[in-house]
Amino acid sequence: RMYRFDGQTADVDYPCGLKGISNPAFLTSDSTGNRIYAIGDDEGKSSTANALLFDKESGLLSLLNSQSTDGELPIYITLSPKEDFVLTANYKGGSITVFSQDKKGKLQRDTKIIRFAGNGPNKKRQEQSHLHCVTFTPDGKFLLATDLGTDCIYQFPIGKRPEAGKAHSLLDESRVVRIQMDSGSGPRHICFHPNGRFAYLISELSGKIIVFSYNEGKLERLQTIVCDPFVAEGNADIHVSSDGKFLYASKRLKEDGIIVYSIDSQKGTL
Repeated sequence: RMYRFDGQTADVDYPCGLKGISNPAFLTSDSTGNRIYAIGDDEGKSSTANALLFDKESGLLSLLNSQSTDGELPIYITLSPKEDFVLTANYKGGSITVFSQDKKGKLQRDTKIIRFAGNGPNKKRQEQSHLHCVTFTPDGKFLLATDLGTDCIYQFPIGKRPEAGKAHSLLDESRVVRIQMDSGSGPRHICFHPNGRFAYLISELSGKIIVFSYNEGKLERLQTIVCDPFVAEGNADIHVSSDGKFLYASKRLKEDGIIVYSIDSQKGTL
């Protein structure tokens, strides 16, 4: 469903809805806002990435096409820095799918599947690799992929010569770096400060947020705080406000809600 929100009056209206995607979940848009990409959070053949067109004047959505992720339960989707590739993080599949797209924004069948293996100490939640988030660094040089199942962040350099239409050319798998996080922490989502110098990781299983400095592919810990001391395994999403002054962390399960932190603009800490 698409809703139109008036920031001045707080009025909301519902211009349209769109059918044809099984269990639509996380979505993202390109820099123009005219193209939207959404996941079909399902298993099997209905595990999909979906390309849509958005008409800003009418507020109408239309489905361009859908492609299988070949990885079960996709739960995150993002665009490459030049917006010529689309990537999904597949939770149950323990994988990343890279899609090429044509000039109109349609997802192509040419894909690259990167699969992961391993487990963690939490036998119920970490029985295998569970990719939860894929995001590019602000300098456009690396892809970060968080793996809740193995307590690590994978860092992929962008390939030297990514070629449009060739999904395998985007990431340099031969130089991937595995950044090990705290055992049993379950890293979920990571985001960056607008200035590009700081990153924020939320871990679902430990209930903690870790603040990093970022510079030329290097993440260094600056701070660790307990986000949710009352509900274990309850942390979810994390975002920084567009002005860089606040961090928003969401909770789920027993006590859904959002926790807001002030950010030190110089140090990046909370």
